[in-house]
Amino acid sequence: MIPFFSPAEQVAVNQWYEVAFAVPPAALALPFSFRYGDKAFAELVPAWECSTEEAGGVRTLTFRAGDVPVIDYLALKVAEVNEYRLICDLDLSKLGPNIKYDMDNSGSLKGPFDRIAYFLDLRKAGEPAKYVYVSMDPFTGDLAKIGIPTVASQARFQTSVTHMNVLSNVTGIVTGTDLTGGNIEFWPNNYGPPNAATVPNASASLWDFGDQFSDPIDGYGSMQVHNHDAKQTLFAINNWKAGASADLGIGNSEGETRDWTFTKNAATYELKRLRVFVRPKQ
Repeated sequence: MIPFFSPAEQVAVNQWYEVAFAVPPAALALPFSFRYGDKAFAELVPAWECSTEEAGGVRTLTFRAGDVPVIDYLALKVAEVNEYRLICDLDLSKLGPNIKYDMDNSGSLKGPFDRIAYFLDLRKAGEPAKYVYVSMDPFTGDLAKIGIPTVASQARFQTSVTHMNVLSNVTGIVTGTDLTGGNIEFWPNNYGPPNAATVPNASASLWDFGDQFSDPIDGYGSMQVHNHDAKQTLFAINNWKAGASADLGIGNSEGETRDWTFTKNAATYELKRLRVFVRPKQ
């Protein structure tokens, strides 16, 4: 039997529980019991699962059970947002032809602002959330044009953005403050791979961080923030009119595109939320 010990407060019915430990692969041929005290873990939390990964001759077993807690990583991880005001908040499960924000303060803020920020979090069922936060100098002074770039918003931006701050828990995302290489692609139009704006490092044959918008204006739609110095998409919300078949992602996508175009994956996320902020100018 493989012994395992854990603090009592970590085991609780209807709460998320995860533990990982490494054993030699040969040991997995032996019978083992995952227990807490005199109780089998399956008795404590019936809905549990186990996954394994092997590397360097050692296999890691990860046990998970219970409900994944909803953690607000924005409040936990992003201190600078305390200086900002929330302009709009959108549950992305409500995407569709007509965007209706859960909260819209775009008409209430009076006075100028000197920073714009976005926080996107995505979570699949049974997994911890992935998030990205990016702030930048303003690319517009119109609050009605910093959210989803619908036809009604009259927003269309293909431009560099400066002094980016990026935080994320997604592997590979380049994080840091005062980053160069920021650019956005916000429009309601169709678009294709040609690098019409000559964005550094962008491909002319792949949908990525340097594309070309085209007619019709009421087309596929792109809301993308990139770091072209790092050759990566920070986040993308595309084809929002398709609702559950919209494209959502953090970091680069794989396959025929790098900016999540055509992935139609919105329905795979149990939690999907976008928040947009500005920092009032002092």
